[in-house]
Amino acid sequence: MMKPGHFVCLLAVLLTWTSPTGLAQSAPASSASTRPSRLIARMGRPRFYHGAPIMWTGYSPDGKVIATIVGNRLEKPASICFWEAGTGRLIRRVTISAGRLFAGSFSPDGRTLAIYSNTGKVSVMDVASGKLVRVLTLPPGIRPALTITPGGKRLTAVGTREIKEWDLASGKELRKISHKSRFTAISPDGKVLAQSLTISRKVIIELRNPWKASVLHTISYEKSNPYLRSMRFSPDGKYLVIDLRTRTGDNNAYIDVIDVRTGLRVWRTKTSARGSRTIAVSPDGKLIASWDYNRKLDVYDWAANKMVASFTTLSGSNVNSMQFSPDGKVIASGCYDGLVRLFDVSSGKELHAETSVRSAVQMAAFSSDARRVVLGCADGTVRLWNVETGKRERLPGKSRLGVSWVAFAPDDSSVAASYLSGEVDVWNLTPGKAIAPPMSISVRLPIWVGYPDDGGALLTIEREGEIAKWSLPDGTKKNFFHVRTRLDYAAGSSDGSVAVTSMGSLGRFWDLRTGREMSRLESPVSRILGRFSLEPSGTHCAWVNPKGSLIVAETVSGKVVMTTELPRKWRKLGMVAFAPGGRLIAVGGDDAIVTLFDAAGGKKLLELKGHIGSITGLSFSRDARRLVSCSMDMTAVVWDVSGITLPPLPEVADDKFDLLWEELASPNAKTAYAAWWALLNVPDRAVQMLAGKMKPEKSADERRIEELIAQLADARFVVREKAHAELKKLGVLAEAMLTRAMKLADLAEVQLRVRTLLEAIADPAKQTPDDYRDARAMQVLQRVRSPRAVKLLEALAAGAPSARRTKFAKASLEKIKAGGSAQITAKKTP
Repeated sequence: MMKPGHFVCLLAVLLTWTSPTGLAQSAPASSASTRPSRLIARMGRPRFYHGAPIMWTGYSPDGKVIATIVGNRLEKPASICFWEAGTGRLIRRVTISAGRLFAGSFSPDGRTLAIYSNTGKVSVMDVASGKLVRVLTLPPGIRPALTITPGGKRLTAVGTREIKEWDLASGKELRKISHKSRFTAISPDGKVLAQSLTISRKVIIELRNPWKASVLHTISYEKSNPYLRSMRFSPDGKYLVIDLRTRTGDNNAYIDVIDVRTGLRVWRTKTSARGSRTIAVSPDGKLIASWDYNRKLDVYDWAANKMVASFTTLSGSNVNSMQFSPDGKVIASGCYDGLVRLFDVSSGKELHAETSVRSAVQMAAFSSDARRVVLGCADGTVRLWNVETGKRERLPGKSRLGVSWVAFAPDDSSVAASYLSGEVDVWNLTPGKAIAPPMSISVRLPIWVGYPDDGGALLTIEREGEIAKWSLPDGTKKNFFHVRTRLDYAAGSSDGSVAVTSMGSLGRFWDLRTGREMSRLESPVSRILGRFSLEPSGTHCAWVNPKGSLIVAETVSGKVVMTTELPRKWRKLGMVAFAPGGRLIAVGGDDAIVTLFDAAGGKKLLELKGHIGSITGLSFSRDARRLVSCSMDMTAVVWDVSGITLPPLPEVADDKFDLLWEELASPNAKTAYAAWWALLNVPDRAVQMLAGKMKPEKSADERRIEELIAQLADARFVVREKAHAELKKLGVLAEAMLTRAMKLADLAEVQLRVRTLLEAIADPAKQTPDDYRDARAMQVLQRVRSPRAVKLLEALAAGAPSARRTKFAKASLEKIKAGGSAQITAKKTP
């Protein structure tokens, strides 16, 4: 059973993978004149997207503009953003290098905005021009509550140590007074100050004149060891709203409303046990909004003593600030995930939620005809999107923690999604029928899910190290194999033939058809940005490392075949996708740009610009003509990637084929990779050359193998050693008979020798250069997929059953029959 703390860790990992570093740019226009090149369709519309945590949210006095303060993140400075309240369009972004910004305050006429930072600076900005008028200084760490007088002439800052007042026109300090209080609040007209004192497990709140020693009223909380969380005046200054919790006794949290004129409590309501994270008061002082730690937004009409609205948000992100619109009809909330969400009080619905995905889109996958896309979102929802009609629908099911992977079945009969909470859902997509609730499979922390090309089954890889196959549609589990360690990252090829896993700095490739380890990555994989990505037929794997390089390794040997420096350095994300059977690799990261590279040489080909948030997922269609990209900006975009001009590969002269044959077995994987692409450039002649070089393996002499196994028990050491050496040379040809001998052997030394021989056969590091050449040659034939190539594979597959060449040929034939490799266009032989 997974402990609750594990969910927090996993969510942190997800946020680390998908946390953007850049701030918002204006959203791409939807008109044809400004439509990004190669963009086919876009799902969702990014509204109020920031790309960094929002520290404060405020409406302009006329209600037409929402201002937000975006906390500085990594090397990015803090910013103030101004948005159209009705459309969510970014009007202006102003960067301020003044430390970390916390909160702001509009002047009553809306012409001025004051913001303070942790450096003790109060920045005064002209809203119309976005220019900084002046900077006022406070002692560092004061974190004041700011208010501008109704006439707009004076600014008052009330902190935990002192109160200061300035003349806004000249910036001259008018007066100040020192005090000591944990929490403070000042009425909008600046005439009443609320400050809290904690004395002997009591909380005392004093209402007083800010500039005089006289106390107007005192409110005392003594029972159950009270703890004050926040105080806020109503916009009309008549009421003080207090949020507090009790740490002993009833151990509850409350919201109190205090009449400022009398100092008496006029209303109280109990909230969640942990209390409110933030509260807001409507302009008329009648409504109170409370966002609690359970991510619920409750709105109370305290005068009528009733709850008028309650919102359960889809996002897992907490809210840092809230404010009512000037008419009191809408609540704007600024979230840690960088989004402003608007809630309509009268209808009880989130605005704009019906036209856009209201969370980051994590993963996407095409159907076989590229007409539909399945999307997995950070809020745990899974959606189907018809690219041609624009229709989209949320698949039915329970609310989950977050989507980690999605996939279409090869025949589009079903869709599967895995979640961080530890489940896998499978939906039946029978044409003409409504989509029913999914069949749920319980998996411990799944990190990848996919369909093997043999049909009727589902593959899952879990973080605890198990790789399992499930029968569909009954959901019966068939244990495949266990890696025996907790995994950091994992991915599988789309045809279900190869998987890559990493544990610490060790990366491994697995043959999912046999459950055997294929190879180990030659370079340590201590950390990757984003995810591993496997070529659809499992021949190669790619990822982005923290140094800003795109790495490509071949799965048969685990050796790096290509390293390309990326044009930009990313800190959090580096998503990669291979085009099926072709030469395209798509890469995206924190800069919101999708870049296409040549898989043969690593040359940059094209940039696709259409997002304003970090790229969180990439996937090609099966015909390699379309690419879907997902983003933190809550959108998914389908791109046309057909017809891209690729760099020409060198032509191969007839007298060079012998050299290419030798280079396929080269210990230098990059040399072999170049020879591999050179052969694919002349597919007809490559098949002709391979047919002359590769013959079916002959079966070993079983009688001779029996004699050698018997000699392992000979009394003479020299005979035993000679037999052991000859069996080792035979390798996989003797595997079947050695396996039987292992069960029948009586002598301990015989068992030890046989076990050693079997381990050497299974050890991927023991493969010979000839084995690597055979595997690479089969991949060439598999990609060419011409009748002559298939005929050669069939002949090689008829060789000795235990030979590696035979097994490679059979695996390639299975992939061709399943449609797992796109065909290389054959060039005519001159």
